[in-house]
Amino acid sequence: MLNKKYYKQILLPVFSVASILLLLATIIGCSKEMETADTLEVSKENPVVKADGGSISIDVSSNTSWKVGKIESSWLRIENTAGTGTDSYVCRMMKMMLSIREPRSFLL
Repeated sequence: MLNKKYYKQILLPVFSVASILLLLATIIGCSKEMETADTLEVSKENPVVKADGGSISIDVSSNTSWKVGKIESSWLRIENTAGTGTDSYVCRMMKMMLSIREPRSFLL
């Protein structure tokens, strides 16, 4: 058995190293569990606008950054196409011409 003098000298450093290793293992092991998944919610999934045009404000609630994809349309304009967290964007629809009465839609 070790002498009491050496036992006390060794015990503190061994205990300190073991405590630090346990703390590091706990922090590293739990870090991935604590991450939350990215979320995105919109206030209107199927917006409807009358044929004479108009605008709709769509609220976005997210815990990360978001962006509205590229819109290639002459009848639809998007304002505020990107944000972080909770924000909103506006969809402006142009008035339908009387000779053109086809259904129009876009994907959120």
